Amino acid sequence: MNITNSKTNWAEKRIGDHCIVGDGAHASIKRQATGKMYLTSKNFKDGGLDLSKVDYISEVDYNKYFREDSKALSKPQVNDIVFSIIGTIGEPYLVKIQDNFGLSSSVSILRPDKSVIFPEYLYYWIQGHTFQNALYGIK
Repeated sequence: MNITNSKTNWAEKRIGDHCIVGDGAHASIKRQATGKMYLTSKNFKDGGLDLSKVDYISEVDYNKYFREDSKALSKPQVNDIVFSIIGTIGEPYLVKIQDNFGLSSSVSILRPDKSVIFPEYLYYWIQGHTFQNALYGIK
């Protein structure tokens, strides 16, 4: 649905119009004491990551479920926006170059088309009242 506001000439678009949308792994991956970080919705708070209680998975499982060549969008890349979709719904994080983690299916991934929208803008828009109020209406 493309609606143009006659007062501003802004067109309303859906996130899926300008982002690839996915989520983390849909598998029961065995946790262990060390290894690759495996984040769930509990790790997303206040526009950042809460790493006080992190799960870890083996390198083998990480490479199995978060492959670069996967057709599914499950491995976050730099400038993706990831956010919790269970529990603390709507807490976003902008993936940085140094980040290297896997995600559970309780975390959504948005990969914006950078020719249309700046990832930083989308990140701040998700934190804004319009998006957050829409989420609370769904809860």
